[in-house]
Amino acid sequence: MFPHAIGWFPMVAAWVIIVVHLENAKRDLALITDRKMPDWVDAVIYGTVLVRRRLNSNTHAPSNTTLTCADLLELHRSPGEKAAQARPLACY
Repeated sequence: MFPHAIGWFPMVAAWVIIVVHLENAKRDLALITDRKMPDWVDAVIYGTVLVRRRLNSNTHAPSNTTLTCADLLELHRSPGEKAAQARPLACY
């Protein structure tokens, strides 16, 4: 869980930089010309921010899903395979 939490900082920083740059570009464009950025640009940027935020909020596994070596050995065996005939699997 710790690497997941640490990963949020660069991700949020990147999105802040992208959104601030977009808003500054729209403001600067309005100062020098009467043209404006197409509306779909806002939809793409903010839509991507929302989708990525939603996808990233559910990426960590619950803490009660830790597998032990015995669990891995049991998952590695095919159904009907006896313990004595199980394929070797190293657990460190």
